[in-house]
Amino acid sequence: MKNIRVLQLTSTLRIGGAQLALLSLVKETKCTNVIVYSECDDMCEDLKRLGVKVIKLQFEEDDFPDKLCEIIKSERIDIVHWHGGGGQYNRFCYRFVPKIKDLGVKFVETPHCARPNDFPDDMIDAIVCSSNYTYSIQQKKSKSVVIPFGFDYSEYDRVYKDHLKFKNSKLQIGRLGRVEPIKIPHDTIKVANIVYECGVFQDVEFIVAGFVSGGLNYAFELARLSRPNTKLLFKTYTGEEKLKLINSFDIFLYPTSCESFGLSFVEAMFMGKPIITYDHWANKDTVGPGNIIVPFQDIRALFAATIDLITNKEKRERIGLENLQISRERFSGKIFGQRMLNLYESLR
Repeated sequence: MKNIRVLQLTSTLRIGGAQLALLSLVKETKCTNVIVYSECDDMCEDLKRLGVKVIKLQFEEDDFPDKLCEIIKSERIDIVHWHGGGGQYNRFCYRFVPKIKDLGVKFVETPHCARPNDFPDDMIDAIVCSSNYTYSIQQKKSKSVVIPFGFDYSEYDRVYKDHLKFKNSKLQIGRLGRVEPIKIPHDTIKVANIVYECGVFQDVEFIVAGFVSGGLNYAFELARLSRPNTKLLFKTYTGEEKLKLINSFDIFLYPTSCESFGLSFVEAMFMGKPIITYDHWANKDTVGPGNIIVPFQDIRALFAATIDLITNKEKRERIGLENLQISRERFSGKIFGQRMLNLYESLR
């Protein structure tokens, strides 16, 4: 059987859920992969070590479609897989997809933002949705398939095992993710404040961590709202530092409002942490059964779920152990790679 040659097209190589899944994809599929990207070199060296050809092009340039077509022809590409389609990124696709379709290649899209795909039928051959939620809003159901992202979890295993010996002096409830108004980190702070005002949970500490993209004024506002039981760690966490912080939590409290997949949920599951979140967008799809999911922006329910896990050690340990086991099957890089390879082969 002829080796499939895939051009993986992504706007950025900044480390995130979609990009780490892309890393697993090129590692686990028996394809020849070429990466074309526009910005941020975070993952370039990792990809090159896997023997992947990496090419940087500026998507905004007028001659981008022509340059892309030249790469497709010179590399004898069979399939172009666009990672990051949907929403504001569609304008790039309208410029280059008609041209690459004229070359006879197949076009696959993985939409990373939860917005309907509005491409004409003849422009797209398959839509890969990372969650049931993303699938539910796509218009071309017959061309859509749900394939959850998969990851190489060997690094997660190492950090998890190294940290088993460590015990916090306080029970830690953590939220780790981009800190911005749309992801409502202040809901975590509201719950922390109610717990503090109860006056009976002196050994509980809340941590709100992540890069602040809501501006300096928003960071100051969160600091003003916080009580002494809440620690604010406003910085970018990546790699082992990020995993160690997640692994220090006893409970992962992440009432986010705009996840089309949710890497932070997966990382918490890989670390064996029980999760509390909102029933909103793809949250429920990613965290799966066993974790605590409450109605969107229901602070009373969020508080009740938090108290439930604070006071029930057996329950939080049981959920954490289930997450540890389930995550290695649901988000396996090998399974993800095989499912993607099957899709590619079906398009030949």
